[in-house]
Amino acid sequence: MKALLSICLLLALLSLVASLRCKTCFSCERTCRDEDVRTEECGQDQDVCLSVSTNLTIWQFPFAFTYKGCSRSDECNDGYYIASGVDDRYGQVKSRCCQTDECNVQNMYLPDYNSLKLNGFQCPSCFSTSWDHCDSQERTVQCRGTEDQCIELTFDLSLYGLPKQHINFRGCSNKELCFNPTGKTKYGNGLLVFDYDFILCEKAKGSTKQPETKE
Repeated sequence: MKALLSICLLLALLSLVASLRCKTCFSCERTCRDEDVRTEECGQDQDVCLSVSTNLTIWQFPFAFTYKGCSRSDECNDGYYIASGVDDRYGQVKSRCCQTDECNVQNMYLPDYNSLKLNGFQCPSCFSTSWDHCDSQERTVQCRGTEDQCIELTFDLSLYGLPKQHINFRGCSNKELCFNPTGKTKYGNGLLVFDYDFILCEKAKGSTKQPETKE
């Protein structure tokens, strides 16, 4: 009996020692300040350390945030996702998960949107918060950076637990966003939630105009 109790105690101690530790912070900027970063011990159902950075102008107001913390591997959406539309509507999300103690210590920098070079591709574009599909009406947007797809999206967007906003969007995107499944995609343990109803992509066409460059 004593041997069984000893084994149970040892296993309990080992489970505590094996708990994952992650860096944690939240900032309404593209990076966290060093003095704001802490270390936390993850819960039993949290098996990865998460870093996510966002920069969006497709919400009711422009916003950006950076989050680090513990998460679950089934909520990981590693990658860099970008989309551009007319009227300066765009979205960027970069996310990364790792599985060793404090592996998310380094800052994950999100590319500055306005410094991304136009790449010569263009797409029909529109933006609407109504439940009807938006109409591009011959409007086009010039693609940037790695954007080489024309995308059509219908989704609900929720931020910080605020009431969700329904969005219809057409514009440029990179391939990573096109491969996103329909349904809910969460970032930052639910701080940002995309609930995709419809995603359709096709290869973007080259522009007849010389693409602009940014130094």
